[in-house]
Amino acid sequence: MDFLGLQRDQVSIEPYQFSELVGVPITDTLITGLLVTAVITLFGFWARDVFALIPGKVQNGFEILYEGMLSLIEQIAVDRDLATKAFPLVAALFIYIGLANLITILPGLGSITLAGETLLRTPTSDINLPLALAAGSVMLINIEAVKAAGFLSYLGRYFKFSELIEGFRNGIQAGFVALIEFFVGLLDILFEFTKVVSLSFRLFGNMFAGELLAVLMLGAVAYAVPSLWMSLNLLFGIVHALVFGALATAYYALAVRPEGDVTAPEESIIEG
Repeated sequence: MDFLGLQRDQVSIEPYQFSELVGVPITDTLITGLLVTAVITLFGFWARDVFALIPGKVQNGFEILYEGMLSLIEQIAVDRDLATKAFPLVAALFIYIGLANLITILPGLGSITLAGETLLRTPTSDINLPLALAAGSVMLINIEAVKAAGFLSYLGRYFKFSELIEGFRNGIQAGFVALIEFFVGLLDILFEFTKVVSLSFRLFGNMFAGELLAVLMLGAVAYAVPSLWMSLNLLFGIVHALVFGALATAYYALAVRPEGDVTAPEESIIEG
């Protein structure tokens, strides 16, 4: 690829496959994703052994982050109890996505190669990871909605048979209004699938575009502003993790909150 007279390698939308293990492709994004998982797991074991009832300076720092994240989730969910329940899912998503977005810009890691190919690549620039995270999040949110409302009440959100029957009992006009609401309920089933598409492609599109722009910009000004571009990548990586977590919080609050509750997450966040 030629940009401003400079020859640069093209960024493939598909991850590079090094090998295959029992039918599973071993790709650069898979290796990076497993590395992120290992780092988070090791940190969890370390925190379990080090954190104490009387916190030290390091633990105080993490507790401040915890309170800040919980406060942000509460502002979105508009309910402290819902925020506390949603926190494990949202925090896990934010930490994993944030680290996955940032790990390849750490000094030295991005230059590791194997068989002439870069070993590590941002996992979220591979559509498989954002799709898996989005599908898993929506599935867990719906499981929590079933627990909160009950299975029959949960199905009643989508299949409004009782409202349809009651509507026609009250007259033809009320019946047609109930019929429209019945079809709207069926459309809500489709909305659950669009959540997966929205979450996954939003994250994937931004991170892949970031990698593509990095190749172009660093190729053109490799000795002028690399630190500036890396700083922007750092900012974007955190922002996209926050956006994913904020949307997951809004979906969680809408799914779990009882019907008729006037308090609801900001519409702008959900549409965002």
